[in-house]
Amino acid sequence: MIQGITVVGPTARLELKVAGGKDLIHAELPKTQLAPLGLSPGMKTWVRPVNSRVFVGSGASTAVEA
Repeated sequence: MIQGITVVGPTARLELKVAGGKDLIHAELPKTQLAPLGLSPGMKTWVRPVNSRVFVGSGASTAVEA
């Protein structure tokens, strides 16, 4: 479910909550793709990772490319 959408310059950043979970997924897409998709907070949607990074532990210095 989409928790929030923030547009910064040419990029739209989405906060997504996984069904049945507490963690959030942060996703980015070009701002030009946001309007045609009609996405808004509270909507349920599907995501497919294309270029993903998983940050492990409490520090942002360790990342795993997927």
